[in-house]
Amino acid sequence: MEQDVGGAALTDQQALEVEKARQKALLAAFLRGGSGIERSVGSPPHLIWVGLALAAGLMLAVLLLGMIAKTLAG
Repeated sequence: MEQDVGGAALTDQQALEVEKARQKALLAAFLRGGSGIERSVGSPPHLIWVGLALAAGLMLAVLLLGMIAKTLAG
């Protein structure tokens, strides 16, 4: 039996191989955490949030140290 996929006739064996390859690609994309569409420009958005979190943490640490120093000074 042959199936017509995208204008090309495939045998059952070929259709099974195509489906297996699609499933493998889908599983790889799922495990990688992406949609399979690669970003071509810039860094991943989560790195921006990591940078903002680090900057906010550093700012809070400096403010806390300043408050402690002011309290100890008098």
